Amino acid sequence: MTEIFGEREYTSVRKRRTAMIWGFSCYAAILVAANVLVAIFLRPASYGWGLAANIFLTALLGASALFYFELPFRLVNRYYKLLKGFVHGLRETGEGVFLYYEEEQTVKDGVEFYGLVLEEKIRGRSSGEHRILIEHSHRRPDLHVGDKLRYETQGNVLLRYEVTERIPDELLSDEERRASESEKPAQTEIKSTERRTL
Repeated sequence: MTEIFGEREYTSVRKRRTAMIWGFSCYAAILVAANVLVAIFLRPASYGWGLAANIFLTALLGASALFYFELPFRLVNRYYKLLKGFVHGLRETGEGVFLYYEEEQTVKDGVEFYGLVLEEKIRGRSSGEHRILIEHSHRRPDLHVGDKLRYETQGNVLLRYEVTERIPDELLSDEERRASESEKPAQTEIKSTERRTL
């Protein structure tokens, strides 16, 4: 099966998150130490300058914490939580026939996804459409309308898939053939370290 999310990516994001926490902790410790030194040595000598330095260092620490934990850390942390659910959560498997990709992106738990729509036989009922999400920075699987695939999801997000029956090229329409040929050079694999995280 072709793996989209796995233990390796989870480990990489976990290490990045831990490094971000330690980095900010060191930065905060330096600012707190500077604030304490200013309070001990500069404040008694020059009350006005010492108070101004304490206020400046405290404001700098507060503003840095707000910015850091609101933007860069929050995005990595959301992606980390999503991957943690993929690695440790319950997985579902299924089979279906590929119909189309949705062009609109969807946001789930702060991460952007695009949709993959399959026709799937539901137990005891007729066939129905099943929408599976794929993280937006991963390349789209090379699928043609009518390809049968087996997949594994967690929380309706595609983790791995395998094409079990491919439609022969002779049966593809001219439009599908042109679309698949024009997409191939553009679909380059994005390394997990370069992947945009949310």
